[in-house]
Amino acid sequence: MPQLDENLNPLQGHNVYKIHSEPNDLPPTSAFWSVTNYDEEGYLEANEQNRYSLGSNCELNYNAEGSLDFYLSNSKPEIANVNWVPAPKGNFKTLLRI
Repeated sequence: MPQLDENLNPLQGHNVYKIHSEPNDLPPTSAFWSVTNYDEEGYLEANEQNRYSLGSNCELNYNAEGSLDFYLSNSKPEIANVNWVPAPKGNFKTLLRI
C-alpha cells in the first residue's frame, strides 16, 4: 500500500516533499533515529550518492531556531545546506526509524 501526501496522492520521486520538525519535536529517543526512503516493494534503491537515509548519526543542517527540515525527492533540491534523502524515481515509502 502506498504512502500518501497531503492531497492523498502516492509519494512520487519527481515531487519534492518536506518533513519539518520543530526544535522540541525531534524523535523522542536517546538512541539512533533516521528518515529512510524505500521503493514500493520495500527495498532500498541505489542512487548516485550511496545515501539511503539521514538521521542522528549524520551531520545535519539545523535551521537557526533549532528546527530541522528533511527533503525527499529523486533529484537534489536547489536549496543551500539541504538535508536531502534521495528517493526512487517512482512511488516510494518513507519511514522514520527509531
